[in-house]
Amino acid sequence: QLTADPTLEPRQIVVMAPDISAYAPYLPAVFGAAAHHSADPSRIPWHLADVRLAQTHPLLRAFATLLDLGDSRLALGEVLDLLDVPAVARRFRLDGVDREVLESTLRRAGVAWGLDAAMKQQFAGVAAAENSWTFGFDRIFAGAIAGADTDDALLDGVLPLAGVDGSAVVALGRVHRLLDVVREMRDGFARPRPLADWCEWLGERIAALFHADADDRAETRALDALRRALAELGEQAAASGKQELPWSVMREAMRGQLDAVSERQPFLLGGVTFCGLVPQRSIPFRVVCLLGMNDGEF
Repeated sequence: QLTADPTLEPRQIVVMAPDISAYAPYLPAVFGAAAHHSADPSRIPWHLADVRLAQTHPLLRAFATLLDLGDSRLALGEVLDLLDVPAVARRFRLDGVDREVLESTLRRAGVAWGLDAAMKQQFAGVAAAENSWTFGFDRIFAGAIAGADTDDALLDGVLPLAGVDGSAVVALGRVHRLLDVVREMRDGFARPRPLADWCEWLGERIAALFHADADDRAETRALDALRRALAELGEQAAASGKQELPWSVMREAMRGQLDAVSERQPFLLGGVTFCGLVPQRSIPFRVVCLLGMNDGEF
């Protein structure tokens, strides 16, 4: 279109879909980083609107994942994915730590899934500590104590992990702190609370897990949006009174907040606009494209 019509500008094109969030991950791969205006004629400027709150930033996606922590097996990869979120890594002072070294050490220690024997029994019916996080960290810390002279000898019934680097032990200790917070969250899910107490409790968990970089505007906005979503839910506490709610109810309420499209998302910033099919929106565009008009979607 842009090549065929020299008078057409990117800002005059809109691409709409019933669920634009489904396409959000592919846009940077095709068009590069979002830009409202671009001095590079080979790049098409674009921006995204009408995306569900949970899809707007990795921090929010990580929090959405944590809502299902009670159903998670806590596999090694799941925890390492959490550490790939900069705000989580920063909170536990793991930013700048070599992730490959952490992963390699944890795999050598035999970590696969499950916090401990009790959690393994919950999922698999057998209270076996082997290949759990507790099992792996026992081996790592025993290896740090034994040093180079392990000789495959047991230390208080634990086989020390050989070749544990001292600097890696410090970082792994911080990962252990993260798991303590995760364990506290899972245990907290089991206790019904009034809505006001749930909101306060979740606010404390957010503070314990995430630390935004003040110089990163996108990350700061994401954390503010998360706190704002929780505060909006808390405004309903007066209506619910002191009735105790199970975590399943609170989780669905929080999911509803994260699945909502924020009214604060900008629109008409210049460049090609990718957005949802919002009812009665004025469409000041020369070219309108539609995506995702599958049977039953609209």
